[in-house]
Amino acid sequence: MRYFFYLFSLFFTSFMSGQIKSNLVKKNSLSADQFVGCDYDFNYYYYSNTIISKQTKDNLITYSNFLYGNISSVDITNPLKIVVFYQEFNVVILLDSQLNETDIIQLPYDVSFATKGTANHLWLFTTNTKIIENFNFKTQTVVARSQPLKNATVVNMKSTENYVFIQTTEGIRTYDYLGNFIKIYNNGKLQDFQYSNRILYTLQNDTIYRNKKNIETITFPEPSNIEKFYTLNNHFFIFDGSELYLFSTDKK
Repeated sequence: MRYFFYLFSLFFTSFMSGQIKSNLVKKNSLSADQFVGCDYDFNYYYYSNTIISKQTKDNLITYSNFLYGNISSVDITNPLKIVVFYQEFNVVILLDSQLNETDIIQLPYDVSFATKGTANHLWLFTTNTKIIENFNFKTQTVVARSQPLKNATVVNMKSTENYVFIQTTEGIRTYDYLGNFIKIYNNGKLQDFQYSNRILYTLQNDTIYRNKKNIETITFPEPSNIEKFYTLNNHFFIFDGSELYLFSTDKK
């Protein structure tokens, strides 16, 4: 009997060591179609229809362009070069930190996803050929491309300067800046994901996991449902569709 309780205690301790607790810092109401994320000053970004907004500590900055329809996605990987993608018109607009236009880029063919690459480059995922492209928008040339993802159903794309991450129904596929396939991560059905400081965070069944050496569950006192999340420097923004929460953890 003692041996049984010893094993149970060992299992329970091991399970609990796989959990990261968080503390609520603040929350506020947020009316938005999509929450995007935050920058290093903890200014946060969101958009609805044609309007992208940046909420700072003291001000609300907005940008809108009615020429290209509703916004399809916003990439704040580099907050000094924000990528706003309009899929209906195959247009990318680059904004500076004050949401001023710096470039309007007409893409030469149909694209499903567009995110930030290095310098004058964008990562593109073509609609018809299903290829990842490293696209130089200044010279209008493709400097590298992947093999076609023929049988993959792509639902999301995110990137850093040197890597692009493709979320499919089978998992997250990683490619390097030359379009070479690196690996695939598959651990059940994913709602969303983010790479931060070379650590993969995934959202599955309204639960966020930290995938490093071990898979750790990050627990939040609220809310019960999570539509979108963003992590930066041991902080988590959680958007449930109407409220935006900011949590802190002590996990590094």
